[in-house]
Amino acid sequence: MTYVRRLTMALRARGASEELVADVLRRTAGRRLDDAGLRQELGSPEQYADTLVPGPRRARKAGPVLYAGVLAGAAWLLVALFGPAWGWDVRAALGPLALWPAVGLLVLGVVGQLVADYFRPPPRHDAG
Repeated sequence: MTYVRRLTMALRARGASEELVADVLRRTAGRRLDDAGLRQELGSPEQYADTLVPGPRRARKAGPVLYAGVLAGAAWLLVALFGPAWGWDVRAALGPLALWPAVGLLVLGVVGQLVADYFRPPPRHDAG
């Protein structure tokens, strides 16, 4: 595969606009170098694309606070809905409020994770 084709693929994979891809390809063709010359001058196509368009951000996975809240809410729902079959009648003790603690735990899990993410320092990228 040629340098220009790999560069095009690398730029598109990083979400570059078609205008940017066309501009980069025009500038690359204007150098009038073969693949080896382009590689020597610009580095690999992927490295050159990284300098022009930063790579896509990795999606963050849900944090432990969110997992804890969702698991606690799901556990409460299971007990509230299926507890009577097992002899645990939560609805008799709480009445119509049986599902509100589950909703509260779910909300606390989501809000707690948002707060934890807000106060987490940004990742450091070491140059070099």
